[in-house]
Amino acid sequence: GIIEEKGEKRFEVPGISGEKANPYTIPNGSFSAVVSEAPLKVYENTAENLLAHNRVLEAVMKDYDVFPLRFGTVAQTAEEVRDLLKMTSEKLNEAIQAVKGRVEYDVEIDVDEKRLLGEVQENSPVIQQIKTLSQGKTLTVDEQIKIGKVVAQELVKEKLALAAFVKNSLSFGIEKVTSLRLPRPETLLNLAFLLKKENTEAFETLIQELDQKLEDKLRFKVTGPLPPYHFSELKLLVIDFDSINQARQDLGLLEEVTESEIKKAYRALAKKFHPD
Repeated sequence: GIIEEKGEKRFEVPGISGEKANPYTIPNGSFSAVVSEAPLKVYENTAENLLAHNRVLEAVMKDYDVFPLRFGTVAQTAEEVRDLLKMTSEKLNEAIQAVKGRVEYDVEIDVDEKRLLGEVQENSPVIQQIKTLSQGKTLTVDEQIKIGKVVAQELVKEKLALAAFVKNSLSFGIEKVTSLRLPRPETLLNLAFLLKKENTEAFETLIQELDQKLEDKLRFKVTGPLPPYHFSELKLLVIDFDSINQARQDLGLLEEVTESEIKKAYRALAKKFHPD
């Protein structure tokens, strides 16, 4: 991650390589990258690795606002890290200010569909009317299918109403909210909330109250406070001059060219090497 810190600091928490590689800062100007020493390789998104990554961020968060970097970000040297901080200082400042003093909560909400279906069948006027009209009758297959579709529609309506109620109930003090991937079919909502640190206690109280109120229908799983993973975005394009120069030579271009000349040269080579 990246923090606002001009000096060198060390954090008493194991890094990606364990106890012997406590994370430390590499400063440049107003910012520092929080890093730890590790063998230069590709690090997989295993539970163990992600847990180590999160533990470091949690430790840093006690004293700093953290702009989290994607897990698996690797630099070969400290100088490479300083160069990155130097090149991106302006954009980095904007990105960090956008999440300063804020944290993220991830809230996953599962629905007890069997229980909810029972309530829908009992309370829906449409379904009750169908039951009344079909009493004592032998239903055809088509009629049963139609009734099944009505029940499914009523269940969807109830789910949508529950989702809207939960979102509205959790809107107090929230700055941003984004939907995350639904991990399971029974998951009604999976949301990431961005809020100021001073609002965390009120947010957690709201979650507890909702959990108690809807415990017969919904199950809440809350993770946080976290660094603002889903609200931190800084797209970097690091250009290597040697690679650019090699591409220029491959395309047979002069040192100063227009965009249209680049496209024309590319298409000419495409026709030559890929005539199909």
